[in-house]
Amino acid sequence: MSALKMFFCIVNDNGSFDVTVHRELNSIYTLWSNEKMFNKVGIIHIGFMRPKVPSYEEIEHFKESILVSSSVKWALPIEYRTSNKVVNNSKIPLYQLLSGFGYDIGVEDDLPVTENGGQETSTMVEANHTIASAALEVLETASRPMSKEEIYGHIIDCNLFNFGAKKPINVLNVELNRHCKGTDYSNSSSDKIFGKTSNGMFYALSAKKEFTGWLKVLQDENPSLESECLKLLIFDDKTFLENRHKFIDQVSRELDFIRFEQLKKDIDLTDPCQLIPILPLPILDESIEQLDLTVRVTNVFKIQGIFYLRDAVGLTYVDMLT
Repeated sequence: MSALKMFFCIVNDNGSFDVTVHRELNSIYTLWSNEKMFNKVGIIHIGFMRPKVPSYEEIEHFKESILVSSSVKWALPIEYRTSNKVVNNSKIPLYQLLSGFGYDIGVEDDLPVTENGGQETSTMVEANHTIASAALEVLETASRPMSKEEIYGHIIDCNLFNFGAKKPINVLNVELNRHCKGTDYSNSSSDKIFGKTSNGMFYALSAKKEFTGWLKVLQDENPSLESECLKLLIFDDKTFLENRHKFIDQVSRELDFIRFEQLKKDIDLTDPCQLIPILPLPILDESIEQLDLTVRVTNVFKIQGIFYLRDAVGLTYVDMLT
């Protein structure tokens, strides 16, 4: 699972920029203390990907200052303060740091802003999306269910919606649950567009496939294993076999056992060609010498290059013995 990162971009007056990743604000402050006197502009952004850095010409009137993206503005400690207005026209809205890091800019109205900075950018973004529709756009293109924090990060990274709340993730969580199938929210929306796994991850109903084959039993009998499969977008036997190695051992064993119990109902258990492909992985990894076969059969298997049961998957009965 990808993690949120805190990026610090130093934009130089020659048009170049340097990007570093940090775990705390103090390390940014230490770095910036040595750089700010050289007519540079600092930008702090929290997200999954490096931000698109504006050109120096766009932000040069903020030289020796720090700008922060929306994801940082609402995550800063209380002793930090930023402008209320967006101060640029870039894809990622930026706000100027007013207090913290040694800054103490008292009058926000005196801040230099671009010609169309602030209100127009925010209105344009929010006119294109509600919180729910922004989250839906993120989840419809996601390869797996996401937490509310991940959804928020992608909304900010893609500039889909400007949150105006002090705790934007809490606001997002409410909207996700209001539009969630099976929600018990009293003020729930009639438009159900999200689903929720047993471990609290969200997915778009429009993007979710239905379980097929033996995996159908998970929906009613084992929601925790259903959730594990949803995380890897496993919906049928083919995708299970392709992704089985990604599970932790216990989950893999449990799913292997359920798969075997379901699939054995429809095969001839006396036919090794049908039985071997559905065996749980630990059994497939057994050496044929552990199977108490006759010496002749064991030797025939070895001649055919069959040393473990998994080596016989896909072979016919004739292939095995000739």
